[in-house]
Amino acid sequence: MKDSEPIRDMMQTLAPDEGYDAYCQFVYTDPEGKVTIYEGENNPVEIELGETDRSAELKFTQDADIGLQFWLGELDLQQAMARQQIQAEGPLAKAMQVLPQIEKIHPRAYLEKNGREDVLVKKN
Repeated sequence: MKDSEPIRDMMQTLAPDEGYDAYCQFVYTDPEGKVTIYEGENNPVEIELGETDRSAELKFTQDADIGLQFWLGELDLQQAMARQQIQAEGPLAKAMQVLPQIEKIHPRAYLEKNGREDVLVKKN
């Protein structure tokens, strides 16, 4: 994901303001987890899993099941935010710029290509 063209495009619009050292963070509950996206020294996009000292300007908090549905392309991000299934923290204008771009980085095609349909949510 971090080497994809859509995520590089997304990060260009998300340059964190002063005081932050990460583009965005996805916080999951039940079970707990974190995915933090930031600019690396040798790569424009790096991903850190788990607890971190990095401070993200944008945070998206959701139940892990909602996060799975989103990342597999089964959930519309704007609808999930309107229903409070995903809570966004940070500048609303940046969050709204990022929404359409995040949806371009779903890993469904990658999983299908590599024979991992077993982890995909079944479409109705």
